[in-house]
Amino acid sequence: FDLVVETGDCLADGTYNLWLNFEVQNPGNDFFDLFNANGDFIGFYSLADLPIQINYGPSSGNSDVINVCINDNPDCCSSLEFGTPDCNTPNCEIWDLVVEAYDCDADGNFLVDIDFNFANTSDSFFVVGNGNNYGIFAYSDLYISIGPFAGDGTTSYNFVIMDQEQADCISAYNLGTIECNPTTDCNINNLEVYPLDCNPDGSYNLVLLFDYENVSTGGFDVYSGSTFVAYYDYTVNFPITISSFPASGNLNDVISVCDSNGEICCGVLEFEAPSCDDCEIYDLTVEPFPCNDNDQFFVLLDFENSGGGDLGFLAFGNGTNYGNFEYTDLPITLGPFDGNNSTVYEFIVVDIVDNDCIGFAELGPIDCSTPPPVWPGDGNFNNIANNIDLLNLGLAFGFGGEPRPDTGIDWLAWDAEDWPSEFEDGTNFKHADCNGDGTVDLADVQAIELNYNETHGPVVPFEETPNTPDDPPLYIDLPLASDVVIGEVFVAPIILGTEETPMESIYGLAFTIEFDPDMMDEAGVYVETNTSWLGEPGSELISIDKNFPNDGQIDVAITRTNQSNVAGFGQISYFIGIIDDVAGKSELEINITNVRAITAEEVWVPVHAPVSIIDFSTDVVNVTEAAIEVFPNPASDAFFVRNLSSETIESISVYNVLGQLMITKEMPSKYEQIDVANWASGIYFMELIVNGEPIVKQIEVIHK
Repeated sequence: FDLVVETGDCLADGTYNLWLNFEVQNPGNDFFDLFNANGDFIGFYSLADLPIQINYGPSSGNSDVINVCINDNPDCCSSLEFGTPDCNTPNCEIWDLVVEAYDCDADGNFLVDIDFNFANTSDSFFVVGNGNNYGIFAYSDLYISIGPFAGDGTTSYNFVIMDQEQADCISAYNLGTIECNPTTDCNINNLEVYPLDCNPDGSYNLVLLFDYENVSTGGFDVYSGSTFVAYYDYTVNFPITISSFPASGNLNDVISVCDSNGEICCGVLEFEAPSCDDCEIYDLTVEPFPCNDNDQFFVLLDFENSGGGDLGFLAFGNGTNYGNFEYTDLPITLGPFDGNNSTVYEFIVVDIVDNDCIGFAELGPIDCSTPPPVWPGDGNFNNIANNIDLLNLGLAFGFGGEPRPDTGIDWLAWDAEDWPSEFEDGTNFKHADCNGDGTVDLADVQAIELNYNETHGPVVPFEETPNTPDDPPLYIDLPLASDVVIGEVFVAPIILGTEETPMESIYGLAFTIEFDPDMMDEAGVYVETNTSWLGEPGSELISIDKNFPNDGQIDVAITRTNQSNVAGFGQISYFIGIIDDVAGKSELEINITNVRAITAEEVWVPVHAPVSIIDFSTDVVNVTEAAIEVFPNPASDAFFVRNLSSETIESISVYNVLGQLMITKEMPSKYEQIDVANWASGIYFMELIVNGEPIVKQIEVIHK
């Protein structure tokens, strides 16, 4: 008996808040059930929780009925018809709030313009913020100017717009701080240097970092004493590594960093200089390359050095002078040498200035009389199995020769007779027959995949074919940031050539895709090659892609197999990825490097590879905001803040609709509780500072 129902505000889903209470005698148990007018079960509740608050509806806008029965006692029931709120009324909305500051006046103050969009409002609105009520204004007066405000550089100005009649129709904007009288003096200070290795010319490398303020928009100059060293832009990533910093020859050197605007604004530091005078050559190595068809071989010579003269070094041995070289030429290739299985080769290097600075190594004897073995996967016989080997498989595809005595693709030296055919560089076609069955075909690709990056001797560093921006481009056509959904797959075509700059003749190409592994889901990044103007996979096209997601690298190779070139432009493959973390990042940069394009005649084709970028500079805060949860909302006792982003929430502040601060606190962990049991019911604004930028969330406190 005495069943009482009170209705509250409408909710976004068309339901409304309902408070219910009643008296009962001899219930028989401690629980009751609720049913709507159609007899549909609503919920099961404890008598001890009375009165209760539930979400009821949706609202009809007229009246409704609720039925209460003691649990498991259908004869002990009561019902009540009551008036319902009209939840079909359009919601009052205020959005796209913009607050723009004027230039500061002579007194260090500024005005602001306020404008926004609105719908279903009353005739006027309040403007409040920072504990101040700036007045009531008519919507018809927009835009409005208010102020003045003190541009003290410390006050963070908040502005809250609230409809005069609908207190929950509200929007907030954080303008941040405005500094009207900044310090204008240029200042470069707190220089730190960390000397690194010495160079052969007596200079050395060092790491530099420093602080600066009120500098020009250009850059800065670095000096060693009075000697100019280099110019850098202030946008360079600090710390800076400076190569070949000149040594003074004294125990201490002096570095100066000066703003390049022509005014005297410098930071100076004297520091202990490393000793770079003593010449030393050490760790000398000599590694032979495979023998060629003339039973000769070349060697790769390399060593470490410090303090060498600026004239370089001399290499000689076995009575032969191999020439003069710069230290910057290392490693160097020498030869050819006869692989006669008898000569032991000497290799002596000596600094041209300091003849006491010397290094020595021996090699041999080397036997080139027997055909070189096959290493499965090393199709071009350059001592490493990688994506470039697929180009040789494509060139020799379908050719045959003497099968190996033993077949297999384990990374071993397999004896094999030479085939009649050779590549243009003299490498025998037998090396493209990776599995040794006597035919170059699709089965040989497996050896490259199995033995990828395995080596069996010195590997010459990769040198790209010289190219210019006027050559056909190779790039990834990435989507716009607005089209990327964090955590979901995106597909971007890999483009070779354009209508303006097409590929006039090509047979195959190999390249490497490099990306930031911290931003990409390592399990969701790969390359897929389908039919394109290059050809049809399985018919006239083979490909390989080797993924190193932790390193942010995918090696790719695509080649034709019918010994005929093709011309064209456009998509040749697809880059598929999932961006899972852009916190603290302004862009995703993807580079294509180590490009090798070839014709069927084995002519290297120049290809230009521009950088591909997704610009997240306008979306990063939104991504972070979506990863910060505030719940429950509304709440009666406490709100909980959960930070699922990789960023740190520096502080939390909550303001009421008048801009008065309710609470402020730091958030060192990923989880924080805000107690609101003693706060008045109403709308509040929670400001979370992330990377110095505010994120504002609207919360509501409701007490029964």
